[in-house]
Amino acid sequence: MSELNYSLPPSGENDPYLKAFPFVDMAVRALYRQEVEGIEHVPKIGPALILGNHLRKADSFTTPALIVRELNRRTIFAAKQSYFEGGIDVLGHHLRSPTAWFFQEFTHAIPVARDGKKESISDFHQAAVSVLQGGDLLAGYPEGTRSPDGRLYRARNGFAAIALEAMVPIIPQGNLYVPRAGFDPRQGAQIKFGKPIQPEEYDGMRPFELSKLISERIQALTGQEYVHRYLPTNQEEKEALLRELRSGTDENN
Repeated sequence: MSELNYSLPPSGENDPYLKAFPFVDMAVRALYRQEVEGIEHVPKIGPALILGNHLRKADSFTTPALIVRELNRRTIFAAKQSYFEGGIDVLGHHLRSPTAWFFQEFTHAIPVARDGKKESISDFHQAAVSVLQGGDLLAGYPEGTRSPDGRLYRARNGFAAIALEAMVPIIPQGNLYVPRAGFDPRQGAQIKFGKPIQPEEYDGMRPFELSKLISERIQALTGQEYVHRYLPTNQEEKEALLRELRSGTDENN
């Protein structure tokens, strides 16, 4: 039985998301010198699926903050279940951690349990489709987690399956980080949006075919080396991959 009770509140001037993310944008721009390309590909109204590479935790803040600043729209992300948890009990009252407080109150993010269970995958799929059917932007990372070495890894099929049900434009996105320039102490963050993949372009494709197309469009924006293997999402397998990369035994197969 499903345990995810996800409900997205209507957007509007009283939406806590739209009130909070201008402050997130200020923090992001204090840390990163943003270089933006292709923002015109993100629609001002209507649903779209924004899919990009994932290099840093900051990716999940730079993109929605940018879209609020430029379009006054919210962008719904998936987030690990653990981000919504945590805190301490004091005198019979539960005090949430700052992370849990922020994610619960302001992001409207979809909690994702990374347990690999069919029920959890189905829960996320249904919630994601409902976001798009409601006319919002949904963003995510087809690789499933952050790249450990800056390369682009094989896309999983979950977001392709969501797109094939919702039939909305898919906007490829590239996230890159570049060195500081001149006297500006901030690191450069390049955010690139590509031309949308329209539903008529992928109608009839199978999920793995659409996943491949999405990866190709992302790679065209980032120029990353492509690795034809899935990134692990559980911690034990991640650590094994990191050991493999450090030993130099990884093969791009």
